[in-house]
Amino acid sequence: MALCKVAGVSWMRVAQIDTIVNAYKTLSKIPSIVGAKLNNDGNRISCKWSVRNLDKGKTTKYLHDYILNDNLKVISESEFGVDVSNELLSSVSPKGMFKALIREEKEGKDKKQYLEVWCRHNLAHCIDLTALDVHGDVYADSEFGSLDWSQDESALVYVAEKKLKKSEPYIKRKSEDKAKTDGSGESTPKRLVGKHLSVVVMCKLATETVTVLEGLPETWCPGQVRFSPDGQSVVGVAWETEPRRLGLIFCTNRPSYIFKLTLDGNLNGGRIVDISNKSFIGSTSVLDVKADIVLAACSNMTTPAQLFVARLPAKGSEMEIQWVQVTESSEVPASVARSDVKYIQLQHDTEESLFVARLPAKGSEMEIQWVQVTESSEVPASVARSDVKYIQLQHDTEESVKSFTALYFAPSELDKKFPLIVWPHGGPHTAFVNAFSLEAALFNMLGFASLQINYRGSIGAGDASVRFLLKRVGDADVRDCKLATDEILKQYPVDSTKLCLFGGSHGGFLVTHLSGQYPDTYRVVVSRNPVVDVATMFNSTDIADWCAVEAGFLFTEKGPISEEELLAMRRCSPLAHVHRVKAPTALMLGSGDKRVPHYQGLEYSRRLKANGVPTKVYMYEDNHSLSSLPAEMDNLINSADWFLTHLNKSD
Repeated sequence: MALCKVAGVSWMRVAQIDTIVNAYKTLSKIPSIVGAKLNNDGNRISCKWSVRNLDKGKTTKYLHDYILNDNLKVISESEFGVDVSNELLSSVSPKGMFKALIREEKEGKDKKQYLEVWCRHNLAHCIDLTALDVHGDVYADSEFGSLDWSQDESALVYVAEKKLKKSEPYIKRKSEDKAKTDGSGESTPKRLVGKHLSVVVMCKLATETVTVLEGLPETWCPGQVRFSPDGQSVVGVAWETEPRRLGLIFCTNRPSYIFKLTLDGNLNGGRIVDISNKSFIGSTSVLDVKADIVLAACSNMTTPAQLFVARLPAKGSEMEIQWVQVTESSEVPASVARSDVKYIQLQHDTEESLFVARLPAKGSEMEIQWVQVTESSEVPASVARSDVKYIQLQHDTEESVKSFTALYFAPSELDKKFPLIVWPHGGPHTAFVNAFSLEAALFNMLGFASLQINYRGSIGAGDASVRFLLKRVGDADVRDCKLATDEILKQYPVDSTKLCLFGGSHGGFLVTHLSGQYPDTYRVVVSRNPVVDVATMFNSTDIADWCAVEAGFLFTEKGPISEEELLAMRRCSPLAHVHRVKAPTALMLGSGDKRVPHYQGLEYSRRLKANGVPTKVYMYEDNHSLSSLPAEMDNLINSADWFLTHLNKSD
């Protein structure tokens, strides 16, 4: 029977898209926890939440407070959330008397940034940082950003863009009646877009004086700054910008410096401890604590230790909580003083909640008792009752590392075989964990099972597993994904004729490998900003070291170019198998992607089209993550539509 069409789209297709859109709208209303803070008395938690605001095209962030009794039970909470979307950074003073924040406001096409200090109910200070023009935009990202109080509550320190001299051409025609914008006889210079060089900035509140601290090498980009306990120095992390400015976001193992800088500009050492991931291209002086990631707190010893940490640790596919004990010995990490009460965010399989606990005595850590603070998010009932399985997988080989893990997430309907989305993560040195995922929930609501694979090379299984993948990309990780697919087909109700591939970045690298190496296994592909040709990516990406090390050799730009190394990068690339691909493939690309430039996907699409493979490119004005709300919404809806459309087509 012929289907009616509207503007070239069938009614059935319209209904399909409506179903996807409605499911996305439902899930977009579920808030996520951004972070939480305890007050000094341990009886009030201020929790920051975020929720997608589809009409505004961005997320809305809001605060909600919870009052605890002596048993850590919630006895009252704020009636409504307070919108803090325009607050970039905030910090409560050590004695709890003040709250500082960096606020950003739009004024027409321009934006202004303010430093505000609140004293209980009063605004004690408001400094127009944009008007001062001492520095550029304040950094509020997780890699560089910070806003820290001195212990005596007299000063603040943060990181901002360095103010650069205005660049002028050697020969320039000037209009005699050229408009003056600031009354000084010079036009106001335009700020650079994005980050160039960072500086450490201190504000003395008594005089409202904002000063850029001097003394760091010009090639260093500092971040994550904190005051020392005596308030006479700041400590922080710095990354080199020469000879190449390597990408930092998602790359937590970058070589870096831990520095101590006095307020009068002297750079010196101190008793500073850094607990971090090992670097693949060189290392700083760090302590090997035999763990991938460590969560810790600052010490209050006579000689304090400053600890720099990144995120919650994961073991296999599960989130874990760890803490570190420090002694005076130089061979082990320094002692971490623990306050009486700590909070932690725990993310469950299909829900997200906040818990609090009182840390037990030394030696009794396993007896910790967590108390739930927030109610579980209201996820759709069909998602909440889904089946979640933690899967251990192992190769029958003589390889030094044989095992890896995966997460299986499927609707709980009985007597039904589901289409399966095979989903390797990006990185490759990251991991899927048992956390709520809007993407997985959306596919679940549409009737898909998903298989999230932590192939060898993922974090959470030890250093040997992480390093096993080096020189084996495009081989070991691909075999892991195929083994996981085969095992799921044996054990779970999955339709072997409806296998989908979905992944981004290195996950995109893997799904394009799989569709080329196993062309008769997988039915349809969606790949986001995939690495397609490591050899050509090497000279245009912001992580050239990734290309070298993953392909199996040390990164250097000294000396002659090695043809052998270029061939190694090409041979491990999906482009080597593109001529075998049969599955319809959609490519989601970011025009501003510096990590995997979008021409990688365009080159792949041209090859597919030339070979007669149904192919579509979706281009977004976004970066590598495609994480802006409009881009996320559109590419996710189009991904689901691409899967359903091609699975429903007859062969």
